Amino acid sequence: MNPRRSLFCLLALALGGCERFPEDPIFAYGEVRQADGSPHPGLSLTLERTVTPLNAKPGDPPPAFQPYSEVTTDAEGRFILEVLQGDTELLDRDMNQFTPRFRLALPLEGGRGTWVSFEQVDDVELPTLHPWDWHLARVEQPRGPALSFSAPPPAPEQPPSASVLWLLHEDGTSEPLLPSEPKAVVQLLSGNQLLWQQQGVDSPWAPAPWLLEDFTSVEAQVRAHTLGNWGFSPLGANSGGVEFWMEWRSERIPWAAGTLRPVSRGAPGLPLGPEPCPWTDGDLTPVILPDHLGSYPNEVGVDLQALKHLSRVVIRGLEVSRDFDKPEENVLVVEGSEDGEQWMRMAELKPFHPEPLSSISSRYDTWPQDTPFDVPLRTQQNLLFLDVPLVDAPPVRMVRVFVQQTRGNHAILLELAELSLFE
Repeated sequence: MNPRRSLFCLLALALGGCERFPEDPIFAYGEVRQADGSPHPGLSLTLERTVTPLNAKPGDPPPAFQPYSEVTTDAEGRFILEVLQGDTELLDRDMNQFTPRFRLALPLEGGRGTWVSFEQVDDVELPTLHPWDWHLARVEQPRGPALSFSAPPPAPEQPPSASVLWLLHEDGTSEPLLPSEPKAVVQLLSGNQLLWQQQGVDSPWAPAPWLLEDFTSVEAQVRAHTLGNWGFSPLGANSGGVEFWMEWRSERIPWAAGTLRPVSRGAPGLPLGPEPCPWTDGDLTPVILPDHLGSYPNEVGVDLQALKHLSRVVIRGLEVSRDFDKPEENVLVVEGSEDGEQWMRMAELKPFHPEPLSSISSRYDTWPQDTPFDVPLRTQQNLLFLDVPLVDAPPVRMVRVFVQQTRGNHAILLELAELSLFE
């Protein structure tokens, strides 16, 4: 079972009180604040609902949310959502499990937005919806334009009525499962397709020319999210719990188009052969590799059809099956060849890092990102956007990329948007 969902099911079993009937109402309490922190009274909100498979996979269509109810905040910015018990219960359709999920989004203000997606068991409180001003700006520097932005918002404050879930280790120790700390994620987009994504950067951040490539209609924005669980045990009533994904997004600002065309543009892909290659075509649509190739590949590459002296490899949206034991020891390898027979190692790096067990995101990165405004914010560390320099690399005709795991085998590759090679 999906680890995220299994914990939530256990929460329901552990906290369950008197049985409710499907037609019984249950409630979610919330609050909306304005950007300055003051209450936001009289705001009309639409609660939406969707039902999706528990085990979503790459390439699945985004969830289709439908309006469920409407609510207006009171003078203190508070609101109460009423739903039916049966509309929150796990469904079983022909032995396939489906989960209902709700979404509540604030209207965009100057392009800035905040929303929460959640699953609930009985009566709960939601994290406070509070827009965040990223102070997004384009600033000129000696080496070119850079993106300036403020620090991300803090994790949502736990309601007084909520309790924290605890993770029990095999050695008998335990630790709290706190909401994940929001981190700024810088994104470049071209025609609403994800061109580049990077976490852990300092402001101001200047994208290199090869990251922009030759894409047009470029925009920049910053986003952040938190993922959490809270339990509730009111006196004289059923116990409940809520699991939530909450996200903040900045406005988008225009960025100059790229002017650097990769030498790999339009080249045949490996292992495709001469047919048109979807990861060298300049189209940022993610390619589901097993669907396209007929099997799960362990490597992807490019045939330049002539010797080229390369200086850089840019990888966009490569999803990798992860070695969960020691991810920090997995190595991404770039190899080159003149003839496709003899291969030489041109670069290697360790793109993964260990995550503490107390990081709720490390276990729940399969949560469906239910954004109403943007492309999904996929921040799991096995989705790679990498800028790989090639130092003193000899001329090669073919380049291949793979991930070597701790057991010596190559990881399965699931998805790729673009693989670009530059001289």
